Amino acid sequence: MNDVMMTALEAAAKLEMPGHRAAVVGGAVRDTILGREVRDADVATSATMEEIVSVWPDSRLIGKPPKTTALLVIGGKTIDVSSFQGKSLEEDLGRRDLTINSIAMTPAGKIIDPWKGATDIASGILRFTGNPLERLKEDPLRAVRLARFAALLPHFLIDPASTAACPLFAPDIASVPFPRMGKEVLFALEGDLQLFLESLEALGILEPALPFFGSLPVPAWSETLRRMSLAGKMTADRGVRAAALLADAGEKAGRIAVSWGWPRSLVRDIENLTGWRFLTWGKMDPEIFGRLFRTRGPKWIDRLFLLGLIDCLAGRRERMKTWTANRVKASEYSLRLISFANPLTGKDIIRLAGTESGPLIGEALSALDGAIAGGIVEDRESALLWAGTWIRNARREFVF
Repeated sequence: MNDVMMTALEAAAKLEMPGHRAAVVGGAVRDTILGREVRDADVATSATMEEIVSVWPDSRLIGKPPKTTALLVIGGKTIDVSSFQGKSLEEDLGRRDLTINSIAMTPAGKIIDPWKGATDIASGILRFTGNPLERLKEDPLRAVRLARFAALLPHFLIDPASTAACPLFAPDIASVPFPRMGKEVLFALEGDLQLFLESLEALGILEPALPFFGSLPVPAWSETLRRMSLAGKMTADRGVRAAALLADAGEKAGRIAVSWGWPRSLVRDIENLTGWRFLTWGKMDPEIFGRLFRTRGPKWIDRLFLLGLIDCLAGRRERMKTWTANRVKASEYSLRLISFANPLTGKDIIRLAGTESGPLIGEALSALDGAIAGGIVEDRESALLWAGTWIRNARREFVF
């Protein structure tokens, strides 16, 4: 049992001391049974929110009544504490999405499992708690969550009754706010992405959940599934996986990620990777490569080529010869740029140009990186000669 779970059980015990009932509930219990890492934990209690805050005055309240949650940070561990949704712990558990998430553990280590979630864990079954129609009526997004858990627990199967209920809520799913949908997709990035998309399709909710994928023609959809399978097997890098997921969206990839409420850093990563992946199988321009290398670094270049490789293997194998040649060039360019790092400074270019700093200076330095990558410049002396010629030519072009 890891530190997060132990901290949550200690928090529950602290609530029980004044006479409240409290237990760790949901995913933390499920993952403890499965032997998976517990990253955060939820505690449900009979105490009111006012009583919870009296125990932890520094807690941060999130959400609106009656679903307000007190967010605690104890010893660096994040614990969510909320009052029972219902009159008892058993009723609270009955309102949760899946049976495997409707299990509780008391501070004494006793398992409370009125919906046989442990049995479903043993059988590898994903099913809604109680009546599937009632659970989906409360929140249609639970259908997407079902697909997400299928991706995170690929050895589990979805039970037929839960599968049959999901298509009935397709119109409601289409109206779910984009950030809520994006949160589910973001979680799914950690699992089997191909299975996530296939599960959405099998549940009859692919198009309302992810309209872009639902409108893809059959050949493109098959390629997307292969890309997701390869991305899941070849890397755990969230940015590369996300870029692979949204690769066919083209210029819309970044906008989709923004609408999903994804972190800005991840959005930029997706935009950069999807926007430049053509470089891995297209014409390898030393100047463009040099600029990308200087601004994003060698590790980013490796990630870009990984995305390009996934693309080629997924359905564009005719590009593999060019991809391989470009990968060799990229290695050569990278070594040259590392070996001859910054042979000239901005001050050197200003002195050669005989002018103050301006756009010409930055353009000259960027072009110099291309010359280094291409093997034209190998030391400071050749860099000075090359830069002087480049500045003269640039001025002639400007005049004409």
